[in-house]
Amino acid sequence: MTLCRSTSRTSPHRLEPNGPRPARLRQNGSVDTSDTYGREGTTTRDVEAIRAYGAKHPDEYVDVRGERQDGFTLVALFTGERCEDHEAALRQLVSRPDRFEVRHLPFSRAHLDAVRATIADELRERSAAAPPGEHVWNSIGNAGGVVQVSLSASQEVLAADLRERFGDAVDVQLGRPVGLSGFAPPTSAKAPPEEPLPWPDDLVASLEEPLAVVSGRHVVTTLHVLNRGARTYVALTNGHLPARVVDPETLETVGGYVGFQAMPLDRFILEPGTSTPIPLLVGASSATGPGVATGIWAVVATLRCEDAATYVTPPFEVSVLPRED
Repeated sequence: MTLCRSTSRTSPHRLEPNGPRPARLRQNGSVDTSDTYGREGTTTRDVEAIRAYGAKHPDEYVDVRGERQDGFTLVALFTGERCEDHEAALRQLVSRPDRFEVRHLPFSRAHLDAVRATIADELRERSAAAPPGEHVWNSIGNAGGVVQVSLSASQEVLAADLRERFGDAVDVQLGRPVGLSGFAPPTSAKAPPEEPLPWPDDLVASLEEPLAVVSGRHVVTTLHVLNRGARTYVALTNGHLPARVVDPETLETVGGYVGFQAMPLDRFILEPGTSTPIPLLVGASSATGPGVATGIWAVVATLRCEDAATYVTPPFEVSVLPRED
């Protein structure tokens, strides 16, 4: 029986020290120190080759992912006792064998798929039975040799139950969606967003009713925007404005809606002399706990307009109420 490197959630880095990466030589003999491997799709061919090889060994192949430590490395994940054999074969297929390794995992892809299917069925049932405004889960998928599950920040009991039942086969996170791809395609660098502008003097924003939300849940209310000026604003939304719960004194964000949202492009035209209702999504979840602490807070929302300007609404008082269950 051959032994090979292993990986686990508690030890995500390599168990062997990284050796020096060989420099590449240009045709003129000078050393090329640039490192473009892993950028702008340069690994696509290698990833496809690893996946094609894995398809021929479905009982042992698990996944492939990219890692950046001291340079970019492709990591193929296998279960079983033949990791060294798979590594030797794959090194003949990839373009940068010096940037490639195989790691051992305790769970096969078939086992992870079965765990994911079981959990997904349970999450759908819980969502169907949840009270209005109760958000149960964000995402679920296989990545990195485990089933990654993202639950609403209020689902601490469910998270503990899943960890107890499925052990190291699951990675459960609270409050934030997780990435579902073990190998994410490269993305181009984007310029940082511009700071939102103060709310325009010619727009009057108001809520149609006192605002209250249960900690860890969400509500949809209506923001009315009265245009008292001569200029027309065109607000770009996905059907509503997501609000942030903030500290009323510092305006520091303490929570909001956590979860996936549909992304249609809905325009709200704020014409002079008219009041326009816009749905406002107010969530009281927190990425660091079961929900925003009960008490009096404030909410603000960002209005993005067609001319690329963004404006932050005035803060509105919100009462965060305790959960009854």
